[in-house]
Amino acid sequence: METGLLHLHKGLAYLVLLVGIFDLALAIGRARTDASAANLARWTHLLGFLGAGRIAVGAGGALWMALPHRTLGTWWLWLSLALWLGVEALGHFLVRPELETARLGGTASGRLVLGAALQLLAVLVIFGLMSAFR
Repeated sequence: METGLLHLHKGLAYLVLLVGIFDLALAIGRARTDASAANLARWTHLLGFLGAGRIAVGAGGALWMALPHRTLGTWWLWLSLALWLGVEALGHFLVRPELETARLGGTASGRLVLGAALQLLAVLVIFGLMSAFR
């Protein structure tokens, strides 16, 4: 069971990283002004980035619970969870409203690029923490 959870957690982490790069490229490119690109970015952000990330967090939590040597003093785990909460907040307050504006025919502001870049940065830090301390 632990091996399957570990593969699920790592595989989804790579997917979230790749989708985050793709979403940032869309935000820098056409998603700010083109409704179809904004719609694509909306779905990749919702399903590929946040959805897969939530499952990865759940799989990581299940993996942590399955390990016999778990401890609540694992600072990097708590920091990673706090960073993921930041990713969720950025998605809710910056990325989604801007994508909705662009999807409805308006022009998204620079908050879209800022939100996507900060989300990707947070995921990179989480990825680094997980790689360095696990």
